[in-house]
Amino acid sequence: MSNVDLSKVVNWPQSLSKLTLLTELKLSECNLPDVNLRSLSFINSSTSLQLLDLSVNHLNSSIFYWIANVSSNFVHIHLSYNNLKGPIPDVFTSMLSLVTLYLSSNQLEGGIPKGFQNLCSLELLTLYRNQLSENIEDSVKTLSCAENTLETLDWGFNQFWGSLPDFTRFSKLSVLYLDSNQVNGSVPENVGQLSSLETLFLSENSLSGVITEAHFLNLSRLQYLSLSGNRFSINLSSDWKPPFQLTDGLDMSSLKSPYLRSVDISKNLLSGELPNCWMQFQELRELNLGKNKLSGKIPSSLGNLQGIQVLRLHDNNFSGELPSLENRTSLLMVDLGNNNLSGKIPTWICQTLPNLAILRLRSNEFNGIIPFSLCTLAAILVLDLSHNNISGGLPHYFSNITALADDFGYDDVIVELVWKGIEIEFGENLAGMRSIDISSNYLIGEIPPSIASMTELISLNLSRNKLTGKLPEDFGNMKMLESLDLSRNRISGKIPTSFASLNFLSVLDLSHNNLSGRIPSGTQLQGFNASQYMGNLGLCGPPLTQSCPGEGTVQDDGIARGTKIDNKEQIPGQCKRLDLCQNQGKSAEDTSKINGDSGIRGNEPNYPRSGKIQGLMLKVFRYHLKSPKYETTQDPGISSGNGNEKTDGIRNLGFYYGSALLGFFRGVWESLTLYYYSLHKMIFKVAAYCYVEEGISSVLQSNQDMREYSNFAF
Repeated sequence: MSNVDLSKVVNWPQSLSKLTLLTELKLSECNLPDVNLRSLSFINSSTSLQLLDLSVNHLNSSIFYWIANVSSNFVHIHLSYNNLKGPIPDVFTSMLSLVTLYLSSNQLEGGIPKGFQNLCSLELLTLYRNQLSENIEDSVKTLSCAENTLETLDWGFNQFWGSLPDFTRFSKLSVLYLDSNQVNGSVPENVGQLSSLETLFLSENSLSGVITEAHFLNLSRLQYLSLSGNRFSINLSSDWKPPFQLTDGLDMSSLKSPYLRSVDISKNLLSGELPNCWMQFQELRELNLGKNKLSGKIPSSLGNLQGIQVLRLHDNNFSGELPSLENRTSLLMVDLGNNNLSGKIPTWICQTLPNLAILRLRSNEFNGIIPFSLCTLAAILVLDLSHNNISGGLPHYFSNITALADDFGYDDVIVELVWKGIEIEFGENLAGMRSIDISSNYLIGEIPPSIASMTELISLNLSRNKLTGKLPEDFGNMKMLESLDLSRNRISGKIPTSFASLNFLSVLDLSHNNLSGRIPSGTQLQGFNASQYMGNLGLCGPPLTQSCPGEGTVQDDGIARGTKIDNKEQIPGQCKRLDLCQNQGKSAEDTSKINGDSGIRGNEPNYPRSGKIQGLMLKVFRYHLKSPKYETTQDPGISSGNGNEKTDGIRNLGFYYGSALLGFFRGVWESLTLYYYSLHKMIFKVAAYCYVEEGISSVLQSNQDMREYSNFAF
């Protein structure tokens, strides 16, 4: 009845007690309610129930007492993934037939109950992922009655402490998980006598000492080995033979099938050179020797591992060229980063490894060009060639990479990647990653336009190279990009407007290039710090403080600030606004008609939104008002006292607007002409029709400042 919602069932233990002939009960993932301890006295003990599976519910520790009351003939009990808390109750004392007990993934504390001394038939005990804390030697002694039966002991991810006990008493032990505890001291050599051992996980403890051949002397059946996260060193003789296949008195050639499938001895103090004996392990799937102090050349016999899927030798001191891994079609991951490897990137990586998903060669001394055939890596998720001496250009068909990539299907792999400028570990979240990092090399040439076709790419880092040319116009097609670093190159031209479409971008660095023009407006681009654009002298616009040509900061008076013209002194007595000059001397009623004011605000003019235009026109007028000929000229529309007030006003307007027309064709008007023209076209028409020709000629002849004006670009 597993996976059936029984959350509404009342007193289910009492109902089950009536099934006196029941031998097996499986109620996994049923949302069972907790047991009411008061009802236990009404439950009759059943002598028939042998198998009980109540895993993946939300049961609390009261279930232990129901189990003790319902039967003493249990053979299999499965209570993993519940809400069991506190010490394990000593309720198993009379369960002499118990063979398997699963209590993993709960919140149990304390140690192993003394009643476990009676479990002489126990074959499997799983306490994985709890909070158990006890001297591990005392805990193992509690299982002494199961010396001849115990096969699987999983105490991983707890807080057991002390030195490793002697496990040789458990003659049938095949699986031993003690990873992620607080065990210290050295590994006793007699662990090599566990001839039935297939899986040994001692990783992430505080173990130290020297590992020798004796530790693996009779481990001929060993398939999975994990010793990472300790402080081991290894001392192996130069003629050392693979220990995982040795049995007393047997020659290596007499073994018909090797068993070793996984070796993880990463994060230790292993030093020296690796022996060249790996051709013996044809069943090896994963080899992780990363983060040690191994040196010398990588053994060529690693290329004979037909079934290898994960090869990790990162963070060591290996040197020389890569051995050939050609036609190892099962390879999913090659991590050789942070070594001293040299030579060219071999073409066989691209041509004969069709399933390669992660290629990490960063921080080595590889040179030469990127093989053109690299583009055939259709399954690639992570490509990291950064911090090498690679030269040449980017392949023009880079877009093929990640085009067909599927999610990485290796759940237990953890990879260190530089993500958004920080090196972090990716484990389960590696599945959705799409990353290319070729930074800190000597790449030249342009970024190929086809790179924009990598629409699934999440992270791209081409910084610290010598790339030139312009950015591809379709860069914005990579809409999944979250991190983009193109800094410290020689890229020129404008930032394509398509950049504004990169809505997921959270890290951007375009600094120290030769980019110019306005930074495109977009929800992301203006939100970055100005330092992400620094070192591009031609760039302007937000978030930079540098304004683009023809722009200024507009203040309340409608005059654009921050340009050359507005630094000139104003002529005392001159109008500050064109509309005020036009309305000067007129009544409030006339003024309201001109400005479209309803008259509610009295004599205050109703300024239209063309304040910028008016301010710009005023700057042009200031140049000509400083001319000697016009120093005493009154504002447009004001009587000169000669009896020809109307003529004088219109004539002066002709002069001023004639000068303004020159500015009109000088670039400022390029972006503002339509808006201004719609507001003032009637004034322009009258002025241009009557006196523009005379005004222009007079100004050109007499105004010496016009030379400066005509050479000035807003």
